[in-house]
Parts: sequence; structure tokens; C-alpha cells
Amino acid sequence: MFSGKPGELCVSGYLVQKGYWEDDEQTRNVVRKHPQDKPGDEEIEWMHTGDVAIMDEDGYLSSKHSKCIAIASKVINPCRLQLLDGSR
Repeated sequence: MFSGKPGELCVSGYLVQKGYWEDDEQTRNVVRKHPQDKPGDEEIEWMHTGDVAIMDEDGYLSSKHSKCIAIASKVINPCRLQLLDGSR
């Protein structure tokens, strides 16, 4: 659904993880059931990613990772830090 406004990116489907291995608390934090639009339809499990995304009028998403780190007045994505220290 197009809104053009930032919101949390949530994903659902058979390729999405079912939860965190042996971590029920973390699974409950990110995987939640939401009702369908029509009464009587089955609830769907959605994984809340914590990422902020905007859907444009053509249905494309742009996203910024919400868990960035500020270092020396610069905002750094954790993936970038991983590459910089060679741990990838």
C-alpha cells in the first residue's frame, strides 16, 4: 500500500525466517501476527525488521537502516564497519 511516508519495513512469506534459534523472547519481539483485511481471514505473521522504508507510487521501496552508529560526527552503517575491520 502506497503512503509516501516513512514507516517500519515488515516482511512476510515462506522465505522469511520463522524466528531466532533458541531465543523465544527475541522472536516475540520481531515476529508478530496481524489480522487480514477481511473478517474471518487467517492472521499473517510479519517480521518487523526495525528498518525505516518509504514506498513510492510505483511500489518501489527505499530504505535506510535504522541501526546506524555515530562515530566522529559521521553516521556509519554497521555493515560498513564490518567491511572496514576485515571481518566479512
